[in-house]
Amino acid sequence: MSTPVPTSDLESSRKKRRPNRSVKESAAKKAAAKNKILLGEFEIRKRLGKGGMGEVFLASQTSLQRAVALKVLSKELTNVPMCVDRFIHEARSMAKLDHPNIVTVYAVGSDKGRHYVAIEYINGRSVQDWMDEKGALEVSDAVFIIKHCLYGLNHAHEKNLIHRDIKPDNILITNKGSAKLADFGLAKALDEDVSMTQSGHGLGTPIYMPPEQERNAKHADKRSDLYAMGATLYHMLTNQIPFLGETAAEISIAKEKGNFKSSRLINSKINNTSNN
Repeated sequence: MSTPVPTSDLESSRKKRRPNRSVKESAAKKAAAKNKILLGEFEIRKRLGKGGMGEVFLASQTSLQRAVALKVLSKELTNVPMCVDRFIHEARSMAKLDHPNIVTVYAVGSDKGRHYVAIEYINGRSVQDWMDEKGALEVSDAVFIIKHCLYGLNHAHEKNLIHRDIKPDNILITNKGSAKLADFGLAKALDEDVSMTQSGHGLGTPIYMPPEQERNAKHADKRSDLYAMGATLYHMLTNQIPFLGETAAEISIAKEKGNFKSSRLINSKINNTSNN
């Protein structure tokens, strides 16, 4: 008859065979910390997109534990003072605004030689993305979006700030269905002399901007935003830009003459809606 092994000996044997879990967890945490990419207090999670001036990342603001969209100026432009100034100008312009239909700025800063702006993360997509998928939007959807954008735009105008680059790409739709104006990088205060606005340069996106702004961005005012909003609405309803041409010059001439096809001739639902 075998002698029973004491329970304490069995436990001791199991501990010897079992890996030290705390050691493994500690090593995993150290590895994760080593792989973290931090800019200031923002931990980068993944890249969301790339633009002309840099990249946008989904990041976590560690102090408040919230998701943000982190716009980071490209390395190539960090040594170009005018680009750095414009990048910071966008953040300061947006920081003046506090409205549910405008994307909120949380912070601006630099770290490790990189300039960044932390803005409200919109878990949704742009109107342009939506149009790329669906084509022309339903009349009710287009009007709803533009109406809410006008609320935000009115708030910006009350702060004497004009956007100067209204377009489908700069209108974001949240997963709850609300619309928000984004990208005030080309915004201009009506009561200041913006040195970045050079005479003879329209800035913005030529397809949507009025002729006056196209000739000289310093001539842009509140009416310029309303013009661009109208051109954007036309695009949303028809899936066509209002002024056509094979070259930028031809498009510009069409604008000057006011030559565009009635949206009702392109989208019959506009007529049906207006008759109800």
